[in-house]
Amino acid sequence: MSKKKKSKGKTDTKTDTKTEDRTQQKAEAPEKKRKIWKIFLVAFVLLLVLAVVGLYGFQLTVDPFGVWGGPQIAGFNNYKSVQDKNERMWKIYEYYHLEPDVVFFGSSRINYCTPAKWPGVQDEKVFNFGLNAAHIPEESYYFAGALEAHQPEIAAVGLDLLQFSAIYNNPHEGYSQERLDMVAGSPLTAFFYKSRETVLSFDAIERSFDVMEASEERPDDVYHIRGWDTQRLQRKWKTPRWKFRQQLFRYHTRTYRRYRPASENFDMFGDMMDKAEELGVKVVLYIHPVHADFLVSYDVNRKWKLNEQFKRALVKHGPVWDFNYVNDISRDRDNYQDPSHFLAAVSEKFVEVLATDEPIDGLDFGMKLTRDNIEEALVEQREALDDYMEQNPGIRQMLEDARRTKDRNAFNRAAVRLIGR
Repeated sequence: MSKKKKSKGKTDTKTDTKTEDRTQQKAEAPEKKRKIWKIFLVAFVLLLVLAVVGLYGFQLTVDPFGVWGGPQIAGFNNYKSVQDKNERMWKIYEYYHLEPDVVFFGSSRINYCTPAKWPGVQDEKVFNFGLNAAHIPEESYYFAGALEAHQPEIAAVGLDLLQFSAIYNNPHEGYSQERLDMVAGSPLTAFFYKSRETVLSFDAIERSFDVMEASEERPDDVYHIRGWDTQRLQRKWKTPRWKFRQQLFRYHTRTYRRYRPASENFDMFGDMMDKAEELGVKVVLYIHPVHADFLVSYDVNRKWKLNEQFKRALVKHGPVWDFNYVNDISRDRDNYQDPSHFLAAVSEKFVEVLATDEPIDGLDFGMKLTRDNIEEALVEQREALDDYMEQNPGIRQMLEDARRTKDRNAFNRAAVRLIGR
């Protein structure tokens, strides 16, 4: 009997041990699962981090919008073709990155007619903030946002009559006040927003491949240099005067014919000047030089008086260098791509005047308008226009006929004879 009991006791002990082992295994199972999940999670996070780092590295190397300051490699990322049509996005980022001493503000006459250069200042410290078709309301938003983000020493503001029109005041595609606020907010918010738009988006990744493809095709070219569109003036037209004639007809019969001044635009321009004064930024104001044929169009469309009012309004905010009258430069069509857009060589001349605050010796190009001399200057400019129209009666007649008939073919026949093919 005793032996059987002893044997049973051993069996019970073994059973208890097995039960304890199973209980322990059950208790340890969740912990093992947690460890496995931790390993998977750590691996996933590491892979995600590596992917993000790799993506950042790729995007910053290609830098499709030219906003991170990386090296440009011929045949790989030199030709940033996607900058075209996107200047309202990337220019504020490059401006903030470069922190220029001199910045140009204005429309297409800045964007692709004015290289980012200023006498006495290193080229790397000059930036072109020109925006195609920019009007004063939109210009004021960018002006304030840029100056809040970084205060340059000089802001050169190029102006024209159309920027104060009541017709073209809606923001263009690509404008974002949130972007401007983020860039002006802090280095952290600027970095976050720039990363979101130029790195961490499917569109930005796709644009990188576009740039790589374009660079492979054009390894010796660049699109923008510190904001300046280097390509627009290089475009080839059907004939040397084709673009000039086409744009003169369009501007004359449509764009400037419909011009009406907007009082709110003048008010917002005043706000721009107040902002610059508040931040201690020196503003140099100037009026772009259109061709003399275009000035005749002003008169034929009954806009000459409005042009004079425009200039009177500007000098209320300080001296204005005026290149927009009949002078040695504006008489010569070889200085222009079209009647409203001049060649880069012209901008080099007026930038010299702006930087020295003195006219060029021996060249009639530039009048410094002030409150004291504005009326005398306007009389002189009117006389110069009358002399030009007297010397070129066919130009005025051609524009009078086009205003009356809007006949493009008849205009073109006359323009080929008077302006050239």
